[in-house]
Amino acid sequence: MYKVFLVDDEIVVREGIRSNFPWEETDFVLAGEAPDGEIALSMLQDVKPDILITDIRMPFMDGLELCRQVSRSMPWIYIVILSGYDDFAYAREAISLGVKEYLLKPVSGQELRSVLERIALRIQEDKRQQASLIAYREQMASSKRYLKEKLLTELYAGASVDRVMRS
Repeated sequence: MYKVFLVDDEIVVREGIRSNFPWEETDFVLAGEAPDGEIALSMLQDVKPDILITDIRMPFMDGLELCRQVSRSMPWIYIVILSGYDDFAYAREAISLGVKEYLLKPVSGQELRSVLERIALRIQEDKRQQASLIAYREQMASSKRYLKEKLLTELYAGASVDRVMRS
């Protein structure tokens, strides 16, 4: 299951996504929601969602500032901007903050589902790559220990360092 957190100052939007999206038919769960970025930030630290969907313009702390802070303190969270503004400047800044998707309101359930499924694939790929990296590091550490033991054994047995290094 992927945890999704929703931030939007429009209660109608939050209720629409909460009620009209087929959560029970997907691998996603709505883990929390907030009306602005300031309230959301402390909640995000507790909930630790996989995906954040945030409006771009809200009172107190807007979506872009929320994205900045989340990217800095919780870089594993995938961010989706939900906006009523088709403004390239917003989109460009969102991209520079690492936002994965930029959706225009109103968003359909099918469009949101498609975006969440694309992000789920990215999360799976990232986890696969991370597991491969961990396995590679473990293999390198094991090889390093083996070579160290071999060198010490050869040195102890009286072999020259040049012969040990060539083998």
